[in-house]
Order: sequence, then structure tokens, then C-alpha cells
Amino acid sequence: MNERQSSIPPAWRAEHYDRASIALHWASAILIGINWMLGQGFSFIPRGSPRTDVVSTHMLIGLSVGLMLLARLAWRAGPGRRLAAEPGLLGLAAKTLHGTLYAVIGATVLAGLSAALSHGFHLYGASILPRLDFWPRGPLFQLSHWHGKLADLLIILAGLHALAALWHHAIQGDAILLRMAPFLPSGLRPPRYRSRPNGPDAAAPGLAPPLRDS
Repeated sequence: MNERQSSIPPAWRAEHYDRASIALHWASAILIGINWMLGQGFSFIPRGSPRTDVVSTHMLIGLSVGLMLLARLAWRAGPGRRLAAEPGLLGLAAKTLHGTLYAVIGATVLAGLSAALSHGFHLYGASILPRLDFWPRGPLFQLSHWHGKLADLLIILAGLHALAALWHHAIQGDAILLRMAPFLPSGLRPPRYRSRPNGPDAAAPGLAPPLRDS
């Protein structure tokens, strides 16, 4: 165990996702945000090469998000670290939101891919795949229309997900927010995870004593 890991209390590590899960989570979140902003800005970019390059970048990022989604699901089902869910309705709501996020990410990527196929797949001016004329174009164009709607829904759900994590940290005072945040300063850690000197009255290494009613 290196010096950095040894400075983290065991209870903190037990409430933390593994590095691969954290990396996939934040890479997906960042790329989704960038791609949504690119999609919103298409109409402001001059036609021709500038817009074609932005659209190509948008498609590559979308494909990357789709591949990372598959990687996240495979890692989650395999060696990825699983943490205990909240009990009761809050836990059920969290699971439902996570499942919905995964489903909307997949649907958004597939709808975007269908939009590309309906026009032919081009990257930075090079034709990768011609338009598939033998596919019915009506459903493809319909999915293309829904691509933007699904992307907006995805941003809304991601915002709700972030607000829920902040609510847990600020109101509940638990470590839910910190499960996916390896670089937060110590001042943002919940009181029960802040380091304290070990002594005869210490309940556990690195844990603050439970709060008592006065």
C-alpha cells in the first residue's frame, strides 16, 4: 500500500468506488456534456468544412460514450466494486435513476447513430459508409429527430443525479457524493470520515464519534 492509500481511513476506502469505475464515470460525464454543447451549437457554425468537422467530432464523441457505456456495464457486472445501496425508497429511487440514465445514454447513442446512417457516415470529409438506401428512411429520420430530445432528457437526468448527490452531502451528511470523487479536499469530507487522533476513546480508525443529542 502506498503512502497516499495508507493515509486514507479503511472506512473511507470501503465507501469508495474503484479507480476504473471512477474514471469511466467522469469521462462519460465530461464527454456527454461536451457533446450536448456541440449539438446545441450546430446552427451557429458556418456551413461547409467548419460544421462538418464539428459534426464529425460530435459523432466520434457519441461513439466513445456508447463504448464506455458498454465498458461500464461489463465492469459493473464483473470485477467492479459494488457498494451497498441505501435502504427504503431513497435506495429504490437511486437505482431507478441510475438505470434510467444508462438506458437514456444507450438510446441517445443509438438514435444518433441512426441519424448518421440515414445520411451516410462521414468523418472529416471522408465517406466511411454510404447511405443505406435499403433501410426504411422514415424510421431513421424519426429516430434522428428524437436524438436531440433524448440528449436534452439525458442532461436533465444528469443534473438531477448531481443535485441528489449534493443533497446527500449537504443535508444528509453522508459519503454518497464522495463515492465517485477521489480528489475532493479534506474539508468536504463528511465529519465521520475526517481523520482524528487515535486514542482510547476513538470508536474506529479515522472515524469521528457519533453525534449525540444534547
